[in-house]
Amino acid sequence: GHSEGKGGGGRSPLASGEETAVSEKSYKSANAWKTELEEEMVAYEALNYTLSESEAERAKLFNRPREELEHDSEKVHKLRWTLTFIIAIGTALTAVLITFCTQNLIQVKLDLGKTWIDMERDGSTFRGAALLIIIALCTAFGAVGALFTVFEPVAAGSGIPEIKSLLNGIMVKRSMRIKTLLAKASGVVFAVAGGLPVGKEGPMIHSGAIMGAGLSQGKSTTFGWDTRWTKFMDFRNDKEKRGESMP
Repeated sequence: GHSEGKGGGGRSPLASGEETAVSEKSYKSANAWKTELEEEMVAYEALNYTLSESEAERAKLFNRPREELEHDSEKVHKLRWTLTFIIAIGTALTAVLITFCTQNLIQVKLDLGKTWIDMERDGSTFRGAALLIIIALCTAFGAVGALFTVFEPVAAGSGIPEIKSLLNGIMVKRSMRIKTLLAKASGVVFAVAGGLPVGKEGPMIHSGAIMGAGLSQGKSTTFGWDTRWTKFMDFRNDKEKRGESMP
């Protein structure tokens, strides 16, 4: 009887209540983690790089009759080279425009600094005024460059991690839009002109990828363009989008 009283007996109400509380706490914690993860994953999109061999699915994908999809492979090969040439020209023009604008802003800064240095030599202003002007200009240029990332946060940084994600099948949303290209190019101009320790090498890779992705698809979400009438409809898929975005 003594052993039964010592070893037996049911669970106390207190222990059962504690287990229930712990279980509810773990459930709420798991749900909170799941909700947080879902909110983070909204910014990403999985891409499909495997084209379907079904003619019906391909016709639906390209929104064209089956007979029009029976194209010559040599024709598509020529179109791909044409598209590559257009992308290269667009990327080069973007680089030239960035360099031109950067050099002009730097020249404005240098000319203004030289003017104030001459004023210091003439005694028309106090010593150190030129230095303060240069610091103010560099600060202003850097602040303007940072403002572009407020309007388009994905434009911040070099853009290389976003391109690596794209090549591996994960699209960071808004990273391939014209608005992102404009924000990144403008930000680079003011950041370099402001003397920040940055360059245009990384941003140009991102800019070229945006040019390739946009031109290969023949459409723009930012401006609402959709050129389905072009000859490049065969490239409107994730696989070709990745191929034309490769730096």
